[in-house]
Amino acid sequence: MNKPAFRLVALLSLPVAGILLAPDGASAQGGERCYALSVETWEPPIEPAADTLFHQPPAWFGLTTRRHTETPGYEVRPTIVIKRLTRQVGTWLQQGPDVLVVRWDDLFTGVLIEFDARADTLVGVAHIRTDMQSAPYARATARARAVPRPCPPSEETEVVRGTDEVTFSGSTAFRCTCNDV
Repeated sequence: MNKPAFRLVALLSLPVAGILLAPDGASAQGGERCYALSVETWEPPIEPAADTLFHQPPAWFGLTTRRHTETPGYEVRPTIVIKRLTRQVGTWLQQGPDVLVVRWDDLFTGVLIEFDARADTLVGVAHIRTDMQSAPYARATARARAVPRPCPPSEETEVVRGTDEVTFSGSTAFRCTCNDV
């Protein structure tokens, strides 16, 4: 018997037509679907290299059924915390029947990935999000691939990057001795 490669799973907790793609025979566990993410090299490369800190999606992500409160779409785990600088919040939404858009940003910097959502493994293109449109890498892209994986414990909500010392253009801009993020 021929089975489809995937099926659409309606999110029963949502009164609107929110849809997650799930592999045949799988369900959206607890309303969340998780993926291991790999992104190839950015073209053109990000220069200066220190700016890559703002354009690195996490190694995994979870598509939740919780509506985002400030932008269209649903929440994505994890949030990316760049110590002493910013928090890049993740959101996802489905655009049409075949495109899944996942993004992390702080309204100034981040990453947006457009996946072809017609199969269990998601394949697509990552795009830089930056408020510096004159940067040579402002239109950089990279191929992305997301493979289903078990979801981490629900308390894993952040990926923290960076150090207490922040450097711009080779000089230390400031050093924070406080303990909060």
